[in-house]
Amino acid sequence: MDILSTFKQKNKPARNRKKALEQVMLGCSLVNSRQDDNAISIFKKALDIDPSCAEAHYALGVIYSKKGMNDDALASYTKAAEINPDYKTKAKEEGLVEEGVEEEDGFDIVKELKKDK
Repeated sequence: MDILSTFKQKNKPARNRKKALEQVMLGCSLVNSRQDDNAISIFKKALDIDPSCAEAHYALGVIYSKKGMNDDALASYTKAAEINPDYKTKAKEEGLVEEGVEEEDGFDIVKELKKDK
């Protein structure tokens, strides 16, 4: 393996992260334009590029919660929090999850789930 190939291989995760975050930014602009379904596709594309992109998981959770897709929202919030625990706090601060009611997997129940009962 030559030096350039070695360099590219070692820096692939950083390049993938950057590409994924570019997709997240595009998805957020679609959300701001009220194009949620298109944004979902873009956030999923970001996760295809970098499955460990907590920002994309979290953004999907926000849209899923907004659309009433509570199981999907919970799964997305949970994945974001597993990757980056700051997202658990962020979801609570933004009022997207209930305080104090723990799910089996350690994440809180999405507010909409509680309202439905």
